[in-house]
Amino acid sequence: MEGRFVRLVCLCVALSAFGSLAGCGDSGEEGGTSVRSTATTAPATGEGTVPRASAEGQRTPELVPPDFGARVLAGAGGRGTGVVIAPLAGGPIRAFGDLRSPHAWSTIKPVIAVAVSRARHAGELPGGRTLTGSERELIARAIENSDNAAAAALFQELGPQSEATAALQRVLVAADDRRTHVNEKVTRPPFSSYGQTVWALPEEARFYRQLANGCLADPQDTRLVLADMGAVTEVGGSGWGLSVARFPELGFKAGWGPEHGQTGYTALQYGIVRDARRGGYVIGVVAETQGDASTAYATVTDLAQRAATLLRGRHGPTGKPRC
Repeated sequence: MEGRFVRLVCLCVALSAFGSLAGCGDSGEEGGTSVRSTATTAPATGEGTVPRASAEGQRTPELVPPDFGARVLAGAGGRGTGVVIAPLAGGPIRAFGDLRSPHAWSTIKPVIAVAVSRARHAGELPGGRTLTGSERELIARAIENSDNAAAAALFQELGPQSEATAALQRVLVAADDRRTHVNEKVTRPPFSSYGQTVWALPEEARFYRQLANGCLADPQDTRLVLADMGAVTEVGGSGWGLSVARFPELGFKAGWGPEHGQTGYTALQYGIVRDARRGGYVIGVVAETQGDASTAYATVTDLAQRAATLLRGRHGPTGKPRC
């Protein structure tokens, strides 16, 4: 029921704002199945600004309060956590915490969907210039359930390993990310190559901002991806993190997996809140913890809940985004 409601909200917003929002979770990219978190407390330290903007709009009161980073990260002692905020209508992308460049895990799956859409509309794939029914189904499974096999099937459509990786790289460049290098080789079997991409928080937030603003794919395919994000299941990560923090009109994607062999675990989520015309923003939260997945999920949930409390009633700049 909840998934249907989020799908409806996200799809309506996307239709009214040329591909605005959507979202919800991911099934632990390649690290097992997501579980529900019961956490209620939070994480720690540091902040920074990445001063890139690409929109015209009217200024509103500051989205991020001056003490945001310290208060959101306060419960983790300043170690292994990060938060990033990117206003959809443009303005600086602000990152906080000491964990700035985690592995992407399943949060890269929307990039695969966009790459297939772009290849299809460019006539690079056989069978026409619009997504096939099979591709739409694979995209839904890859995003809603974070299905690894579905994501792999889409990736393989893009060609041999090097060509498929290059297709993902072109999507990041289109999103104005020239710093991230999509990982091409399988370095940690059985995990995917692309899931092991090291993706800095500001650059990943930039991708989701461009996706939300309809800058990366055909309008119909943008709405599809965003609506699928809005229908993510509990298997896909909707039982912890941003989805339980009561952000308004939230759409998100989650990822998670083991680090340092099996002694650590990373969990992360990127969400789209509202749309550019109403002061919307992208928020990303990440934690790398020692121990099992549940500790990482709990930490991300705490980060998300603290952030939601501090951002409640606040808006980013409003206006029409410019790609």
